[in-house]
Amino acid sequence: MLGVRTAAMAIRTWQVEESRPAYRYPSLPLLALGLHRAGNAAPFAVLADARREAWHCAAVREAGGVPTLQRLTAAEIAASDLPLFLPSAFRAWTRPPREARDCAYDVATLLAGARDAEIFRSAPTPEPLQFAPPEYRKWSAQVHSAATAPRP
Repeated sequence: MLGVRTAAMAIRTWQVEESRPAYRYPSLPLLALGLHRAGNAAPFAVLADARREAWHCAAVREAGGVPTLQRLTAAEIAASDLPLFLPSAFRAWTRPPREARDCAYDVATLLAGARDAEIFRSAPTPEPLQFAPPEYRKWSAQVHSAATAPRP
């Protein structure tokens, strides 16, 4: 998240120097749209690890339209019967809740194939996407050692 916030700050700073439009697009819905246009029949879903037993999900339920981005729990994904795709270039800290096929995320090809899609939005003040406000937890300055480690 720090890298995304830094990039958003850099864009806002450049816009102060010279006003230029900035646009945003959701990467998973863009990929889902590209997979559908490449011949993958609906319904299916594209996943990305959101950490803490959650997944970002863009489901293509029927032909036409741009899939919406959702944040679902691993249990919700496991209970779903949609075929799953997982971009091989995206980091994942956990395994998908069930089998998912790898797929490529080639931004140039995806953007070229989606020029007519209603997926691009103006971003007057670029900000990272957050489904919920960040949760902060109190940190304890306890020294970690064998003496303080939990015992099995």
